Amino acid sequence: RIFPRLLHFTAMARRSGVPVLVGTDTPNVGQLPGRGYHLELALLARAGWTMAELLDSACFLPRRIFGQPPPLRGGSPASFVVLDSTRLEHPRHLRRIRAVCHRGRWVFIHPRVRDRFRPHAGRLRD
Repeated sequence: RIFPRLLHFTAMARRSGVPVLVGTDTPNVGQLPGRGYHLELALLARAGWTMAELLDSACFLPRRIFGQPPPLRGGSPASFVVLDSTRLEHPRHLRRIRAVCHRGRWVFIHPRVRDRFRPHAGRLRD
């Protein structure tokens, strides 16, 4: 009974201009890393967030709130995620992570992606 009210309250906060940041439950015992984050994205979408608003709340708004510089600046090492999706119409499209680069270093590359770049594998390693 309370869940629809929480979604309604969250939507009211967004419409009122309250900054809502996407958070994470990691490292909680029994919680798989990233699972709570993606669940939160899906719940915010149910509360009426657009994909643009979700990405802003997940990627850019936290940097602004905590006084960090924009994520992409010329000459700085890049951090990004490679998705196996050409559409971003629903939060579930954000779950198809195929590679992660953090501060210019590959920290995860899905085996199928790595196999496609086997001739260039030296470029994908640290």
